[in-house]
Amino acid sequence: MRVVLISRVLPAVIGYSAMLRELGHEPVALMCTRERADRYGGLADLLVDAPGDLDVVIPSSRERIAPLLHAIQPDLALCTGFPWKIPADAIAVPTHGIVNGHPSLL
Repeated sequence: MRVVLISRVLPAVIGYSAMLRELGHEPVALMCTRERADRYGGLADLLVDAPGDLDVVIPSSRERIAPLLHAIQPDLALCTGFPWKIPADAIAVPTHGIVNGHPSLL
């Protein structure tokens, strides 16, 4: 299964990527934003320390998420620590949708 990681949290990106590979899936891209860099750590650290085989996609706005996902053609996306609400048209792109994880009790 082709999986896109949508996150600004480096430990989540590393952990999800390793877990997916262990389960026989293919993490293909990391989608992140330039916004709110200090909340989750620096963007430079994320880009340098994320697994090197992931394409990095940085949408300029929420409206650009769906077109960028269409280009990647994912089966699934995993989202953790992303500062934007993902629009419905983007959620519809991956065949199996987008799963959002949150690290705290809500």
